[in-house]
Amino acid sequence: MTDSFLTPSSPGELNNQANSHSNAYYGYAVGNAKFKTESEKFFHKALLDIIENIEDNSLIIVPLPLTISFKGEANSHPKIGQFNIEPDWMIFYLGINLVLELDGLSHSEKSPALEQDRLLPFDMNNFNIKRIDAPIGDLTHIELKEWARKEALSVINYIRKKFFLKTGGFYGL
Repeated sequence: MTDSFLTPSSPGELNNQANSHSNAYYGYAVGNAKFKTESEKFFHKALLDIIENIEDNSLIIVPLPLTISFKGEANSHPKIGQFNIEPDWMIFYLGINLVLELDGLSHSEKSPALEQDRLLPFDMNNFNIKRIDAPIGDLTHIELKEWARKEALSVINYIRKKFFLKTGGFYGL
């Protein structure tokens, strides 16, 4: 007898990655990782290139993880009780924990307070939270690739600076 959960090889392909919102559409993929937007796809490819180039196995990237938290009171974010949070990426590097949000048009209708409250469980657990503006408009694939490379490098440099400030150390910058 098999269990009732879907596995990555089952027809539903549920794998706890990119499945926290039932009405979301994930039309892009890089390897086994699914993404909602083309800019997410290009950004993830740029992160993979960085992993390949720096060859540091302390760098871990987790795209669109399904995380679950609980909120006992109302604030800017209307949900109370158990709720799903799907940050765009969680990145772990040099002992620095980062939640990375790629803010595109889906974030434009939400207030900054609402966006901050959604990620409050991460903030309360000492995660750094960084937001990047997604490119707006019709960019060519070459322009998207260059934007993604530049932003991905800025994220890694941000983490390295956080590490330096935390430890007073130097890490091959």
